[in-house]
Formats: sequence, C-alpha cells, structure tokens
Amino acid sequence: MTIIKIPKTYLLQEDQENLTFNLPEEFINQVLTPAKYEVLKRTKGILKEQRQELLKYSQTVRQEWD
Repeated sequence: MTIIKIPKTYLLQEDQENLTFNLPEEFINQVLTPAKYEVLKRTKGILKEQRQELLKYSQTVRQEWD
C-alpha cells in the first residue's frame, strides 16, 4: 500500500464522501506518473473501504485543533 502525505494547507473541503484538495500542478506531475497512477487507483478502492475510520479520525483531529 502506498501512503501519500498532502499538507493540510491544500485541503479545500471535506464531506461524507470526499476530501477535496487544491494541489499545485508540479505536485500532480510528481505524483501522477503512469506507474503511480495505477497505485492511486488501487488506493482509492482501499480508501473507500476505510471511509468511516478516516472520517472518525478527521473528527478527532479537528477536536484536537480546537
């Protein structure tokens, strides 16, 4: 499994289904090479399966920030 770290400063929106990021073009070019694109497709499926856990974790982090 591949772990991708994206700085919180790029997070635009978070809802029940998605995390929306505003990423610079150079970031996309580094991440989305053809080989890495396949990894991202697999990761998307893994993230869908772990959605509830991720949402719970994000709520915990938000409470810590407050």
